[in-house]
Amino acid sequence: MNIAIPNNEKEFVLMMEAIDLDLRKKDVPTHARPIQGWLKISGSLNLSLSMFPRSKTTATPNSYIGDDLTIRIFDWFDERYGEKLKFDFGPGRIVLLIRGDPWEALMPKIFGTVEFFISASEKSSNQEEDLRLGRRPRCNILDSIHGLPLGLIHSLEAHDLNQIWKNFFAAFSSLTLMGNVRNQSMMREAMSDIDAAVGHFVRVPAHYGLSKWSSLQATEKTLKSYLAIRGASIPHSHDLLKLSSLAAQHGAQGLSKNDLDSIQCPAAIRYGEEKVSKSSAYSAHLSSIRVCGVVSKQLGNLTTETSGSM
Repeated sequence: MNIAIPNNEKEFVLMMEAIDLDLRKKDVPTHARPIQGWLKISGSLNLSLSMFPRSKTTATPNSYIGDDLTIRIFDWFDERYGEKLKFDFGPGRIVLLIRGDPWEALMPKIFGTVEFFISASEKSSNQEEDLRLGRRPRCNILDSIHGLPLGLIHSLEAHDLNQIWKNFFAAFSSLTLMGNVRNQSMMREAMSDIDAAVGHFVRVPAHYGLSKWSSLQATEKTLKSYLAIRGASIPHSHDLLKLSSLAAQHGAQGLSKNDLDSIQCPAAIRYGEEKVSKSSAYSAHLSSIRVCGVVSKQLGNLTTETSGSM
């Protein structure tokens, strides 16, 4: 498309409307349009724009070049789409039980090196400033827990913090491994099932039966994805022990029977015909994430081997 460097606000707005129309015609997701639009303008006009202006956050009046143009582009998309630009780029979300109550934790997307810590008094560093100043980001994992109030944070004791840390990082590792193989058969669906398990758990009222069933579905699909890449015949079964035994025959290792037993459940729980407790659904949730992580790591190794042999 033909665009020119704008000289005034009217020309800038016309350029942005044209860029946005082009992105919409190409079905670019809303959250991706600011970066895609910025890239389109920078490339089409043959400009070397910086995505992270270092010296300012507000555009200079009547200036439509350099950092001022970058600021104007992103401000335009912010004003046009607002909340629709928000998108979680992380590997997923989990449930954390804190003193018996469920809280939703969003796993952060990591670029480069990040220093994680857990503290009831210290906040995470400002990521925009970290990028602008070239310093290592510091992330307090309590800031990843949606809506966790200060009153509860300040009351957390050492054993509470230790349990949160343990469960958070076990899940972060597993979900990252799943994300690495998300393009394999059934893995995107498995990740969606884990997300559904969280949704059913934290909704009001909670549906622990549907949450546990979603945990089973995530585990089942991950095991079947492993069998698919191994070229094995995949049975039409929800029996995790049967599927894990078949996966083990094809080289899978480290599958915990205790975890599989914790996840296994009958289809009737979807309809409330069999009651599921909060603790049972939570155990299934954590066990499912662990099993999926173990299998995903081996699935990733198999994918690498297959790619390397081509």
